[in-house]
Amino acid sequence: MLQAAGQLLKRVVMVPPKHYNIEVRLSTPNWNTQYKINPWMGGVIDENKAFEQWNALKSAIEKEGVE
Repeated sequence: MLQAAGQLLKRVVMVPPKHYNIEVRLSTPNWNTQYKINPWMGGVIDENKAFEQWNALKSAIEKEGVE
């Protein structure tokens, strides 16, 4: 099982990225400008990749015996 601060983790709450999105509303004339965390980001959400990564993380956690 995974350990956090010396205690065993037995359960983890995970929510699938079904409604994942990044949206920022700015109080400027360009309020609908797409938000980018880093300048090299394309600003497009890859839903399939998000689900693949989420499932991989979930599998890794379950493999360690955590529900």
